[in-house]
Amino acid sequence: MIAEDPAFAGKLGDTIAQLDGILKSVDEGSGTFGQLLVNRALYDHADQAFNQAQELVKSVREDPKKYLVIRMKIF
Repeated sequence: MIAEDPAFAGKLGDTIAQLDGILKSVDEGSGTFGQLLVNRALYDHADQAFNQAQELVKSVREDPKKYLVIRMKIF
């Protein structure tokens, strides 16, 4: 398809160039993903937050009444 359609080949080349630029900026530590790769403390804190969120979900599933209280008031 690349040999038959020069427009497609051009778009593919542009896409590869954009991906290359994105990957270079991530590799340099730019943006969230880049910081997760180069900043170990940020990675550790994010990992800890995900673990705590998993524990909370597990705890809510085990004892939902402890966390969910429904109150109804009529007038």
